[in-house]
Amino acid sequence: MSTRVSMRSSSRSSSRGHGVRPSSSPMGRVPLPNAAVFVNGKGRVHMVPLSIINRPIMPEIDEEKVATFMEDMEAGDDFPPIEVLRVVLPAAEGEHCERRYYFSFGGCHRYEAHRRLGRPTIKCKIIDVQGHIIRQHLGASCPF
Repeated sequence: MSTRVSMRSSSRSSSRGHGVRPSSSPMGRVPLPNAAVFVNGKGRVHMVPLSIINRPIMPEIDEEKVATFMEDMEAGDDFPPIEVLRVVLPAAEGEHCERRYYFSFGGCHRYEAHRRLGRPTIKCKIIDVQGHIIRQHLGASCPF
């Protein structure tokens, strides 16, 4: 499946944002010590369709946390992007476009809240990885 991802950046921030706290720093916020390494404001944020993100590991969902996230999202709160691993493979024989695969192994509560709210896209930091990295983790269930 070859799908392009929106390169539209998202820069909206809320003082109640999850994973960051307000600050007097030039960036306006400071990563919390237990936040993901990609929350530091570096790198581009992309709006990625939920429909193309593979989530191969069944997460353990805290229903209360998802409900809280859904309420906060509906109230307009900003959440940090989830991390998505992207594998880009050459076009298969007879095809004209390269093949792209998107995987997410974390951010399960944010992803689930978006899914339940019927939101078509989610903010993501995309990390390009080689196919063998995904194959190492997924083994025979790897789609390529």
